[in-house]
Amino acid sequence: LFGPIFRRFHAVGYLNLFLDVLEPYILNDKLDYIAPEAMAHFIEHCRANNGIATVERCLLHMNVTIMDFDSILGLLRANEMFSALFYVFNTGLDDFTTPLEILLEKIFDGADTANL
Repeated sequence: LFGPIFRRFHAVGYLNLFLDVLEPYILNDKLDYIAPEAMAHFIEHCRANNGIATVERCLLHMNVTIMDFDSILGLLRANEMFSALFYVFNTGLDDFTTPLEILLEKIFDGADTANL
């Protein structure tokens, strides 16, 4: 699906159609993995069309143990998707403290900024 088929849709200019079809399959738990290249396109597609919250909803239905953690965590932090951030750390990395530290850091940074 994410090899020749993905590349074919991309080559003929129908990548948006391909990406639109992914969301319902992910949310209905029929697709639990997206290849890194396709995930990057999916994120940009969602950002441009239906919002980055779509990516967060989809991530909560995916098998995060086989994903590229560095890119996913960077995306989640940059877009402040804390539900998915907790999910990825807890499920994929078996880490329960780091997401809390990230959230508290964000809260304290916000409080410091508000006091200026």
